[in-house]
Amino acid sequence: MRTFSVLSLRVCLSNEKLSNYRHLFSAISALCFFATVPLQFALLDWIQTTKGTWLIIQGKIDNWPLLCFALSLSFIQLVSSALFLFLGAITLFRYERDRWYLTSSAQSLSYFLAWIQSLTILGTILTQVFTGSWYAQLLPYLPHLWMIMVFVSMFYPFDQSSFLQPLPRKHLLKAVVICMGLYVCVFFLLDHYITKPIAEWFSLELSSWREQNIDQSIQQAGKIGGWAILSQWLFIGCIGPIAEEILFRGLLQGLIAKRWGHLLGILLPALCFALFHVDIPLFSPLFVLGLILGWLRYYFGVLWVPIAFHMLNNSISVCLDLLS
Repeated sequence: MRTFSVLSLRVCLSNEKLSNYRHLFSAISALCFFATVPLQFALLDWIQTTKGTWLIIQGKIDNWPLLCFALSLSFIQLVSSALFLFLGAITLFRYERDRWYLTSSAQSLSYFLAWIQSLTILGTILTQVFTGSWYAQLLPYLPHLWMIMVFVSMFYPFDQSSFLQPLPRKHLLKAVVICMGLYVCVFFLLDHYITKPIAEWFSLELSSWREQNIDQSIQQAGKIGGWAILSQWLFIGCIGPIAEEILFRGLLQGLIAKRWGHLLGILLPALCFALFHVDIPLFSPLFVLGLILGWLRYYFGVLWVPIAFHMLNNSISVCLDLLS
């Protein structure tokens, strides 16, 4: 009996050590996730127009330092993700199974992002297997799908302390009125008072390569009709907003607000939200939109309200693109 106890203790210590290593690799994967943002900004090309303004377009890696950084980041991502999954298999994914401490913590956020990184790498590898055009169109939206799937698998069932608890019925009408009022302000005032003045101040062309790519895919879907239009709305108007709100207003805002207060809890995720879109001409309206979404999360205390507002904003944009 004594021999069994010592052996069990050794196994326990071994598993604990493996878990600590897995925590480390999840943190490295999470840092790589955030490190992709400066890399994407470094890939942008600034072209001065005849008007003296700057047109910003998506560029390519054209120098050795940037190439070395991109290759190093990719290598670290690949190794950390592989070790994260390998150690998870050895420990039988103990952290994910012990749901009692899966809360808005830095460790939970790092595990969430590590899973996103691992599944995104897997999705990229599968491009060699699935060569059809359908998979190429699906690939840009896979990270959003992974975010929703990983979040549900890690945090479901959602307890009453979760930020995904249902909105009380007595607040439903107030939420609808506030969301509609805020959207009217965004639709009619944001470009006039924020987007255009700031773009003019910094001599930026309002042409957005990201928005142009989205517009082209929506207009192409409009020509095909049927399932193509439905899929565009599903990814842009539904899945995208849900995934982004889970990350920025759910996990990130919850973590920051818990540690440093609600003001930074609204400001920093809004800043990250704007930066992750890698769209310099539209940075200011994206930041304002992030502030609105963060305030809705804080004011109502649940995530469903900013999700609904984000879906409303994106869905109307899809409809306007189709009509144009």
